[in-house]
Amino acid sequence: MNPKRTILMGASVVALIALGAGAGYRFAMTRPAKTPIAEASGHSVLYWYDPMKPDQHFHKPGKSPFMDMDLVPMYGGENMMDSGVHIDSRLTQNTGVR
Repeated sequence: MNPKRTILMGASVVALIALGAGAGYRFAMTRPAKTPIAEASGHSVLYWYDPMKPDQHFHKPGKSPFMDMDLVPMYGGENMMDSGVHIDSRLTQNTGVR
C-alpha cells in the first residue's frame, strides 16, 4: 500500500467513527422524556421499592442503593401477588414443585 492510500483509509475510519458517535448521541438525546409514573396513572404512591429487594421501602423515587436500579412505585390498593407469576396450589401439589 502506498502512503496516500493508508492516509485515506485512516481518515475514512476516523470519519466513520465520528459519524457513528454523532448519530448515537443524537439518537440518545431525542428519546422522549419520562413522565412521572404517579401523575401518569392517577393513583397515589404509597412508597417506592427496589424490585430486587422489595422489603426495603423508600419515600421518594430515585436509584436503589443496592443495585443501582430505578425504584418502582407501590400504589394504594395494589396487591403484590398480582404482579408476579401465580401457580395454582393443586398444580404445585401434582407436579411436586416445592
